Amino acid sequence: MCNNLDAMWNRSIPSITGRVTYKVTKVRIGESVELESPTRKQPSVLRWEDIRTVSHEGSPDLNTVEVDNILGNPQYRDSSTMCALVLAMRDPTRVR
Repeated sequence: MCNNLDAMWNRSIPSITGRVTYKVTKVRIGESVELESPTRKQPSVLRWEDIRTVSHEGSPDLNTVEVDNILGNPQYRDSSTMCALVLAMRDPTRVR
């Protein structure tokens, strides 16, 4: 998993709708990945273990509701960034 995420550092990935672009600003191997976008006041910090869980348990058609269900948190603030990140991990053509 880390090689894939290392390659995303300082790169952009689209949201699942394509309306927003996130920039991967920090990759802390084994800890977290941080994404920023113009539509957010604060960066989205995704825990490494959550990324691993969603990438393993998520369906090919991953969406924000599924992310919320996998993580057991109906109010998960970062479900859209998590979706974008996992989809980009699965499909490197999404990374720009």
